[in-house]
Amino acid sequence: MAVTTVNASSDVSSIISSLKSKSDLSSEDIKKAEETLKEEYEKKAAQMKAAALSGSSSASTSSVYTALESSASNVSDGLRSIQEALSKGDLSSAREGITSFVSAYNTMLSNLSKAGSAECSAMLKAFRKYAKDNEELLSTAGVTINGEKLSLDADALDEADEEALEKAFGASSPFATEVSKLSASAVTVASMRTSSLNALGTTYGGSATYLQAKMSQSVLDAFS
Repeated sequence: MAVTTVNASSDVSSIISSLKSKSDLSSEDIKKAEETLKEEYEKKAAQMKAAALSGSSSASTSSVYTALESSASNVSDGLRSIQEALSKGDLSSAREGITSFVSAYNTMLSNLSKAGSAECSAMLKAFRKYAKDNEELLSTAGVTINGEKLSLDADALDEADEEALEKAFGASSPFATEVSKLSASAVTVASMRTSSLNALGTTYGGSATYLQAKMSQSVLDAFS
């Protein structure tokens, strides 16, 4: 019997249907193929579970990562809005954006802490370092470090001129640049974690998640 290669995006149903259409395969071959595919899925599912839960605290659930994805997106979007306002000389909108950014940033840090996975802990440490390294720069725009989060002095923000706002949050700001990059990474990590955790909730029975499970490229080699 010729070797049948399984594409990682294939599903059990289509694979079995394809095998049944081959005249050189017996019913025993087909049954063995299906059993092998199921065994391979169980192995991959276990690996996915281990990867999804590795280094995570008990709070690392799908809802936590969903919240992280949302808050990190708000940080990225907030920085873009601030920079757009500054490019137009709209200081009022820029100040409003900075106020929203501080809130989103602190929420993101809380969600990273709740997630607790190795990569989230590393990102949390990096965000805090960026803030500490740029503490003086941020203070000119009314933003200070309060414990491990940011705090906003509304009066100082109102008094900050365009140059101060630009240096702290503009396109060339070292703080804004690094936070923008890392928050985008946080969105990606959170999205992947959410997908992995959701996939763990499915079982064999024709579900799309099961049928699209990752399988090796030569899972049927065993009975070739």
